[in-house]
Amino acid sequence: MVEFYLMQHGIAAPGRVDDAARELTPEGIVGVQMSVQKVPKALDWVASSPLVRARQTAEILAAHLSPPTAVENWVELAPGGNATAVCARL
Repeated sequence: MVEFYLMQHGIAAPGRVDDAARELTPEGIVGVQMSVQKVPKALDWVASSPLVRARQTAEILAAHLSPPTAVENWVELAPGGNATAVCARL
């Protein structure tokens, strides 16, 4: 059986001209650190959209795993991405 865990990024800094560059706030980082405690430590992989805040969230999750794992960058997960393309990668 295959299990998937979907996680939304933590709280990000207020809007910028380049939305993709918005980083997690200190509160967002703490929130993600608390959330990953509820995720099993043994996952096969972690994928993230290229958004900075999503990547930061995924890296916190990946560091929580045992053993830590690399984060895969999936452009299909970016805003406007294609669900069919995401499913094809799975």
